Amino acid sequence: MEDSFNLKNGKIKNATFVVGLPGIGNVGKIVTDFIIEQLNAKEIGKFYSDIPPMVFPTRDSVEFPSVKFYHANYKKSNFLFVAGDYQPREAKCFEFCTKILDLFQQLKGKEIIVLGGASLPEFTSNPSIYAIASKSSLIEKYRKVEPGLRTAHGNLGPIVGVAGVLLGLAKDKNVDATAFLTETTDKDYFNLQSLKTALSLINKLTGINADSKKFDLRIKNMDEEISAIQNFFQEDKGKGLSVKEEKYDFDVGYIG
Repeated sequence: MEDSFNLKNGKIKNATFVVGLPGIGNVGKIVTDFIIEQLNAKEIGKFYSDIPPMVFPTRDSVEFPSVKFYHANYKKSNFLFVAGDYQPREAKCFEFCTKILDLFQQLKGKEIIVLGGASLPEFTSNPSIYAIASKSSLIEKYRKVEPGLRTAHGNLGPIVGVAGVLLGLAKDKNVDATAFLTETTDKDYFNLQSLKTALSLINKLTGINADSKKFDLRIKNMDEEISAIQNFFQEDKGKGLSVKEEKYDFDVGYIG
């Protein structure tokens, strides 16, 4: 299955790349998906490599899981969002991150921001944000925006998955890339306070100013949907896995 990209729109140049994929607490995925919808970002590409062996039912037919690329212009700034249903693994993760960096350099991108989660032994109601960057100067730059920002070094273990590989390759290519990992829990599909903290952060970093009230409503609806599905499985445990078990078949082992 071939990847597809439409880069005919010259306005994409000098864009800030925002990457948010499924992972611990689904912080990156949920926040990035919401911003894409709020900005009415347009799909410009799709990546299929290393897809899980399944399809999702759609209104008209079926669709393979994919990672998609979206473009939006907001207040004279360009953004390219990377969001989707899964994270490529092992060697395919390197292939995928290389493709992102090639695209970044082709479009003369401004910087890369990766959103993710970090599960710590003692989770608090006031989540911390940990940063790791391809250049040390980026940490100091972002501390001026978010004074409470903590470094991943000395606080977190290895950063695996796209969040880690992308930064490692970005360092080799001298690309400005920073991952922001919001403290969360891996026991649930998401944690409300972690998501709100991450949304507030991306608003500060980019000036996008996504509507927090609409975000709260989105999370409430998601929580109700997940609760309904969990109740369904509890009523008939012999017919399927729980939502949590199904989800973490994708995400186990990822910090980011």
